[in-house]
Amino acid sequence: MSILDFPRLHFQGVARTYLPNDCGRFSCNKQGHFSIETKIVSAQKEFGKIEQDDPIVGRKVDFGGFNSENQQIKDTCNSALIFESDPASNWTNTIMVDRLVLGGSDSILSASVRGLSLARWQDFYHIRELPENCLNDKFGSAAVYQFAVSKDAKNLLWNDEEVSLSPTASVLREAMKQDNVLGLVVQFSLSGISAPVQAYASDFWELHGTIGLWYEDELATYPHGRLLTPQNSSKSLSRESQPLGNLTLKFTPKGASLNMVTAVPCVARSSQLADDDKEIFFKIDIGNLELRTIDDFRLIAKIPYQAYQKQAHELTSGMIDIPYCEDWADFWDEVEDQGLCIVGTVDEQRQILAEEKEINIQVDDACLFLENSIVNDSGQFVDLEIRSFVRGRPQAVEVVYLNQFYNPDAFPQLREEFEWDTKNKDRIFNFPHSSEMPIIGFKPGKVSEKGYFGASCEISTNQQGRAWVTLRGAIPGTAKILISTFPYQHPCYPNYSNEAEMAYDNQDQLGFWNNTGFFVVRAGS
Repeated sequence: MSILDFPRLHFQGVARTYLPNDCGRFSCNKQGHFSIETKIVSAQKEFGKIEQDDPIVGRKVDFGGFNSENQQIKDTCNSALIFESDPASNWTNTIMVDRLVLGGSDSILSASVRGLSLARWQDFYHIRELPENCLNDKFGSAAVYQFAVSKDAKNLLWNDEEVSLSPTASVLREAMKQDNVLGLVVQFSLSGISAPVQAYASDFWELHGTIGLWYEDELATYPHGRLLTPQNSSKSLSRESQPLGNLTLKFTPKGASLNMVTAVPCVARSSQLADDDKEIFFKIDIGNLELRTIDDFRLIAKIPYQAYQKQAHELTSGMIDIPYCEDWADFWDEVEDQGLCIVGTVDEQRQILAEEKEINIQVDDACLFLENSIVNDSGQFVDLEIRSFVRGRPQAVEVVYLNQFYNPDAFPQLREEFEWDTKNKDRIFNFPHSSEMPIIGFKPGKVSEKGYFGASCEISTNQQGRAWVTLRGAIPGTAKILISTFPYQHPCYPNYSNEAEMAYDNQDQLGFWNNTGFFVVRAGS
């Protein structure tokens, strides 16, 4: 389902982010405006068939903005917004789109969008071999964003005349009438940021996106499908040289469809290229990939090298359809009951590069703002739905644990106070342990249900893979909330003296947070 299903519209172009010196509620230079200049580059109505002769190819895709004050971040503007709920964090990039417009001035479709889209699948080392630069942590980064458009939105408008000109648009509109279709889903990646020309100037990013159908039981802001995450089976690869990133996939009777929008890292522009050379990157070579089952290592399908390279990526935004190596009927029950892996070549050796995370727990509302209060006033408590998927399908999980890890960089005053105290002259400062700084409180169930708040929480999801938890602010600050099936899971060894900094892992040195379920919170005063 989702963009793993059909029809699909692939669009690409440039995203512009402008971050003014000071705007909005948090008075920081990490909140500003987001706009795109993109067009549809191909269409797909069926498995494995890419069309460039559909009249919809070449039409614009636009993200509209706001014309009135937005109550969540207290800003007034007429473009989409990009901001960081925590200016001291690399993990809280969030985009807010108000309207999707497909087709340009003579639009094929116009519809409103609601909600916040937190960056998913963030990869701080997506672009490799960068020339030395103090901004390489930004130049090398990539992230995936996703939002949905409800088919029941009051101002969803189809242009009948324009729709009739495009076979793919016609199929898309007709498919939205199905009872199990909720609307449209839009996924796009941002990577390959251009070098800044001056302070406070706009940044420009490469954008690769896909539009598809949004089905029941699918998240609106997180990629759907069976999730595979990076593995380093030989333990010989550094975090910076990891050969494969996150991806999702879906099986159909015709073959496997993979969402590899940012899965394969890139190599940067060579410092030897001329100034007018337009070649920005190419994908690294990890050979012909194999999709296999994890238990008996059965070969399911092969992903040829050409399928994930730049030429193919610029046509399908990383959406890859591959046929099976044998008849679907011979193994479908086997792949439903065990995990999957992807095998590739690194240093001339075949090894497992990605392995399925069979239990995937996520939330749609992954960027939250809370007020600090222990009284039951309006707006002080937030109900949050937790979703659990087992091998890509909604399913009950007996116990789910929520634990929080505050961002030490959001508390610089703690270090300053320590260093100002003459008693600490010969002592080494360490931030308080994560367990000693709870930013929020959790309570199982919704606000209306009885229960007690605590610094951590245990819940169970029902047969539909759904559960609720109530949140409230405890102290002003920011944190990442880990959602896990392991009671004592921790990003690092919990007894390290600098545990708080290592656990939050702002530079993604551990490779932990990108491969697990989490959401971010900001608690105000």
